[in-house]
Amino acid sequence: MADSPRVVFSSFRSGGDPMLDSWTRFRDAVAPASTVERPRASRSGVAAGSAGAQDRSGVWRILATNNRELCRSAHVYPTFATARAHVLHLREQVEKLVVTPVVGPRPGSRGWYMTLDGVVVITCGRWYGAAASSGEAATASLEALVGAVIMDEARDVTAPGRRATRDPAGDRRALTW
Repeated sequence: MADSPRVVFSSFRSGGDPMLDSWTRFRDAVAPASTVERPRASRSGVAAGSAGAQDRSGVWRILATNNRELCRSAHVYPTFATARAHVLHLREQVEKLVVTPVVGPRPGSRGWYMTLDGVVVITCGRWYGAAASSGEAATASLEALVGAVIMDEARDVTAPGRRATRDPAGDRRALTW
């Protein structure tokens, strides 16, 4: 187990990666599409948006000390630097984040998303069976954002059956993102 929550970054080979498509479908089920998109350059100078034709893109997630996902970014980032900068910006603005509960696609499923200045920036990492559990997860996510260790590198996420790029040391880190 980790000693503290962590912000981890995952990169995808392309906008058509099946794992990225799955991430996007979940995000779209949680948050209203009209509030997810953000201008290419936000007030914080961070470019973030939907996955597109770029060669590599990525997302971030906050993991609890037991490695369970607490929450995830609502945006796909064109570079590791923009993703990391956005996490730092959100950490500075944590008191301005607004949690909005949502009803999931199946009966009894609940979730949430967070907005900053009316733009969805964070979503839950999964659906919950009760509104209370969902609310506790949102609170834990806010607390974790404040104290989480922010990783200095991204991991390459490659769908099963596809070859991952490896660095000379043999790690599955993203070399170009």
